[in-house]
Amino acid sequence: MTEISNNDLFTAIKELATDVNDVKKTVGSIESRVTSIEDRVSDLEKETKAIRTEMNEMKVELKHDIRKVDEKVGRLSNELLDAKADISLLQKEVY
Repeated sequence: MTEISNNDLFTAIKELATDVNDVKKTVGSIESRVTSIEDRVSDLEKETKAIRTEMNEMKVELKHDIRKVDEKVGRLSNELLDAKADISLLQKEVY
């Protein structure tokens, strides 16, 4: 069996410390990237919620506008029917 010298142990410990520092740096980088991703996802969730709210408001406005247009089309239809009846009466009087 070969003996392990203090120098060999010291070298191995230094290499291990270097590897541990590299791992710490990598983990720190990953943590900051994950935090950045979490922040971006949070912003996207807020934006999505705001868009949903706006869409719901627009949906209500659209329904209201459709009702208005429907009423106007109904009135116009009635007026056209009245005008058609008036034209028919006038044509009977002329002929």
